[in-house]
Amino acid sequence: MLCPVCNEQPLKGRQTTCSAKCRSAKYRERKQQQRFASQRDDGGRAKGPEPKRLRHRVTVASVEQRWSSEVDRIVAAIQQLGELTGTASTAHRVDLREQVTSQAPKGVAGYRLVLPSRVPGDGLRLSPRRSRSREVAWYSLSPFEYPDDLRLRDGHWYHLVWYDAQGRRIRPPAEPGIPALYYFLGPPREDFAESMEELVNHLASEALKSSTAGATTPKPNPPATPQRTQPSSVLATFPASLVDVTTETDQALLSTLPPLSADESRLVLRFVQQPEWIIQLLHEEKVALAQAAGQSDPPEPPTSLSREERKTICSFVKQRQPRPFILLCKLLHAHARKRGVEALEFLPTPWPSLPDADVQRMRSAITDPQKRAYLEYLHTRQEALLRSLPPPIEPTVTVSGKERQQLRRMMRDTRQIILFEALAKPPLTFLNS
Repeated sequence: MLCPVCNEQPLKGRQTTCSAKCRSAKYRERKQQQRFASQRDDGGRAKGPEPKRLRHRVTVASVEQRWSSEVDRIVAAIQQLGELTGTASTAHRVDLREQVTSQAPKGVAGYRLVLPSRVPGDGLRLSPRRSRSREVAWYSLSPFEYPDDLRLRDGHWYHLVWYDAQGRRIRPPAEPGIPALYYFLGPPREDFAESMEELVNHLASEALKSSTAGATTPKPNPPATPQRTQPSSVLATFPASLVDVTTETDQALLSTLPPLSADESRLVLRFVQQPEWIIQLLHEEKVALAQAAGQSDPPEPPTSLSREERKTICSFVKQRQPRPFILLCKLLHAHARKRGVEALEFLPTPWPSLPDADVQRMRSAITDPQKRAYLEYLHTRQEALLRSLPPPIEPTVTVSGKERQQLRRMMRDTRQIILFEALAKPPLTFLNS
């Protein structure tokens, strides 16, 4: 006698089904019949005749087919969810440096990230961890230190905690809300570069209007007692020490620029504070001159700038009128290198001094012979790139890769370079060039 469920296997002895699978199927069928019977007795909602239950054979092929269809449905749902999540998170892919610095209150020297608890009741976890390998238990704000922790996950928000130079926590003001960082992998979205390009366009259009007005409109005779309420150009805002080192040709070019607004001043300081931006700006100027002369483009300097930063700097040269702006950045950078941060106090927006923690970090590095030798190499390399000279060969020093990265970040800040030159007095600097 064959099994009444599968009609395939013969029964043995007192067996009513051939296997546990058929026994379960028979049990489910009996339960289904009981439900149909109870619905008839209770006057169920269905008024028509009871549907006949079709007996189906439970086979391996049918189970695999059902399993495959369910897997396909789940995969399709996951893909759809991933597409929706990716579209929503694209709007938050702003450069991590911009996210942090735009929310930092006054007096902040560093920041930490609050990681979510792995299990309920788990203690507070912060990034970076406190360790002997780090001089401070936070990420530096100036020069900016990107978060480097394998526990951070792509596409997640993290609470920002601020610290001053002494390691005390700074509570954020209540108005802007709770500060947070959207962490992601890969390049940021292009909106930041586009916003910078809009600012570039504004600067170029203002300079073009000023130069066009000066060329087409006849200059009226000055009155006997002129009364000027504001400077006529950016040159008029220069201190005497800066005007004295500016040639007449450069003064004529700078006179086409109106006085800097607050936004323009912040943009200029962004170039002045980062020597690699100045190096890339000088390179783009050389590229424009080479293309105008029908020559091949010069090789690009080896810097650590991202693609978005290079694109932003390139827009100054390729799309608009760059000469006055490039000259202004070069003059202010050289002036600050020779006379210090205080030499740029005449600008509309102040250039903050180096935090005490960064000053101590530089002093500590100089006392170490190996770190000092690597700092001297970085300084010489930077000076060579500023002068379009071949960079030196990296020396062999007993400094770890992580410490070298920290030293490189330090030397990307003009204020740290000024401090290094004051302490170490290297032979090749703006002070003796």
